[in-house]
Amino acid sequence: MFPPSRTLLPLLFALAASPVLAADANPPAAKKVTVTGAPAPPAAVARAIQEQSGIGVDVSALDPAKPVPADFRDLDFWKALEQLADRTDSRIVTTGGKIALRSGKSHSPSSVRGPFRFTARETLARGDLEAGTSTYDVTLDVAWEPWLNTYRIDTAPKISAAKDDTGKTLSVGSSGPRTFTTNHNAPLAVRPMGLTRGAKTLTLQGSITVTIADELLTFEFDAAGKPGPAAAQKGVVVTATKFGPDGSDWVAEVQMHYPDTGVTWESHEFYWARHNVMRLLPPKGNPIVADSMDFGEGTVRYVFKNRAKQVGAGWKFDYRTPGPMREITVPFELKDIPLP
Repeated sequence: MFPPSRTLLPLLFALAASPVLAADANPPAAKKVTVTGAPAPPAAVARAIQEQSGIGVDVSALDPAKPVPADFRDLDFWKALEQLADRTDSRIVTTGGKIALRSGKSHSPSSVRGPFRFTARETLARGDLEAGTSTYDVTLDVAWEPWLNTYRIDTAPKISAAKDDTGKTLSVGSSGPRTFTTNHNAPLAVRPMGLTRGAKTLTLQGSITVTIADELLTFEFDAAGKPGPAAAQKGVVVTATKFGPDGSDWVAEVQMHYPDTGVTWESHEFYWARHNVMRLLPPKGNPIVADSMDFGEGTVRYVFKNRAKQVGAGWKFDYRTPGPMREITVPFELKDIPLP
């Protein structure tokens, strides 16, 4: 029998004792899109974009009777989508893990770098009447192509240059803490100070740091065998420390050991493993995904409800987790952000 489920956050991300491996800090390349030929309905263009990029785009809000010129030539995914939005008088919306085009053009500038796209979402103003200056809270939005494995992101960007349309250089507070990623976009907070009263636009240059994995790895185990590690991949070792029946359930516990690539996690940050997947693999039939997971003291515990009597000879289980992680720096420049 397994011990009761534990809720303490584990030290999952054990680092090897070897020196730090050199890690590229550049963003990965964007998916490329080429669509040419006769004008086509928006849905047909979106379908062609999805076939090449693997990224679905909801264009159901657009007029299907208005063909779009099909001359998208070797464009990054976000650039192709911006071009489609421009030609259909629509704007890109990224909410709930989905990408869609909605009626009405955007009034925000954008900045695309590889699989990332930055926009300005909102500006709020506070006026200092004695000093004759205004302070603005600016919310930016960064979205990334959904295939990218992201785990952590800045809550505020590092601003290298900020000025208003009078040419005045502005000061900006330091960057904030980092947070886990959710879906495929995140808000970024910026507070430029010292804007000239009556300034109409704002330009920002800066960057964010994102923790990513370039690939996901799958480790396989014999469900009728003994606990132990699977063969290492890319320096990552996954060890099944316990597995077997627990009452009517079948349960497996794993530990992960990663090479040192310069990515560090605090003890309270190991929730990044929430997207890892444990599956039971029967001799015949489809894989069975674990019903629940729980963080324990140095382990992650997966429960397959009411499967204890089924699992036996010929059964396997596998575990999907990120490959070696790295920190990337993603620069942006948003020109002429409208101010209220």
